[in-house]
Amino acid sequence: MSAWVAGILANLAIAALATRARALDRSGVLAAFGVGLLVWIGLGIKAFGLLVLFLAAGSLLTRLGFEQKAQQGIAQSVTGARSAKEVLAKGWVPAVCAAWALGVPATEGLASLAMVASLAAALSDTSSTEVGKVWGENPFRLFPWGPVSPGTPGAVSAQGLGAGLLGAVFVALAGTALGLQSPSLVGWIAAVGFLANLAESVLCSVLSIKKVPPGWVLNVFTSSFAACCSIIIGLKLGG
Repeated sequence: MSAWVAGILANLAIAALATRARALDRSGVLAAFGVGLLVWIGLGIKAFGLLVLFLAAGSLLTRLGFEQKAQQGIAQSVTGARSAKEVLAKGWVPAVCAAWALGVPATEGLASLAMVASLAAALSDTSSTEVGKVWGENPFRLFPWGPVSPGTPGAVSAQGLGAGLLGAVFVALAGTALGLQSPSLVGWIAAVGFLANLAESVLCSVLSIKKVPPGWVLNVFTSSFAACCSIIIGLKLGG
């Protein structure tokens, strides 16, 4: 069986499961299929496995306290399903990394590292947001430092930050377990993922003086920031 056929079948299976679980809407399924197939072909089944793990973790976090979030009007959507825009906001970096590996096979290790870092940042962000919505207390702003009211752009909570750190560590460990990066880089990738999450909060606070960018723009920034940092680390320390 060719890599393309295997990739198509695997992505069709995941698409069916995601649809059944209402984790993605129709546009989200199509976007996830495209990203997943590109990652399968460019970076292999292990990278695809990490992508699926990220999707599952993100979906579970989105459904955490969903009724409460829906009543407050802060849920992901009416059903909790993610659209193509939301999928691509966090999946475009893995797609670019896969295309990079396809174009320059000699740099596949570095491309895999960048993908893991981007997903660490993405899950860190999702963890902070979803846990913060349900259990976050005493919100504050990182810069300029100080307490703020709930819903303030860039606001964070101790509970949300703790969940964000765990999300980044989870992806870093999973990436290592799957052989996508050296075990010596686990701490670096977790740190980069969490730092990207913090950077997004600071950026959001600073830009709120004028106008806060759409969520998908912030997600793209977070994933890209982590990927770029990981590339620098990989070049300096080796992946």
